[in-house]
Amino acid sequence: MYIKLFHSKPWLTEVRTTMRLSLLSVITWCLLGVAHASILEWDSNLVDITRESTLEFDLENRVSSYKIYKTAKKYKGSKSWRKSGCLHGIRYCGKYKCNLYVYDVLKESGAVAPRRHWYIYSPISANEWGNRRSKYVLKTGCYTNVRSCRKGDVVAFPVRSGSGHVGIVTSKSGYYISAGTYSVQIKPFPRGRKRVYWRYKSWSRKC
Repeated sequence: MYIKLFHSKPWLTEVRTTMRLSLLSVITWCLLGVAHASILEWDSNLVDITRESTLEFDLENRVSSYKIYKTAKKYKGSKSWRKSGCLHGIRYCGKYKCNLYVYDVLKESGAVAPRRHWYIYSPISANEWGNRRSKYVLKTGCYTNVRSCRKGDVVAFPVRSGSGHVGIVTSKSGYYISAGTYSVQIKPFPRGRKRVYWRYKSWSRKC
């Protein structure tokens, strides 16, 4: 009887079972720990990649003064905005379109372009660009008045009677590009005329 109980050793079986379960628990927790660390590392890398991609996208798509300048300059010699044309509808036939040109350039550049009405194509006039307190320009939140110009700034030459004139600065030494009577041309600033400069807020995320 004694020999049979000794050889069966039920307590030893229980110990072995307990050890196996404990070992399995340790292995499981180790694997879970490794998996968790890997997930955290992968998640961290994904966040970094996402941030880098977002930054690259912002830099590539950000509207800068230089981008506005390049867009404006590529239309040098174009007759699309000539006075006799009817670009953007019959109501613009036979009218100067310097303000339409500036609006179209800004829109093509991806900039927020001020307009009178949200529901229709309605660029503000050259004289409105020449108003430093223009509600249409200021409510966009994307332009600031500057005293000295650089490439890509909007320059306006307001007049008391008439429509004034507006264009895009091509050189800080006093040249701008604008739609004239027959075509888009680069010209020097007219002497003795009041000038108003607007610079696009490329540093603002809303713009």
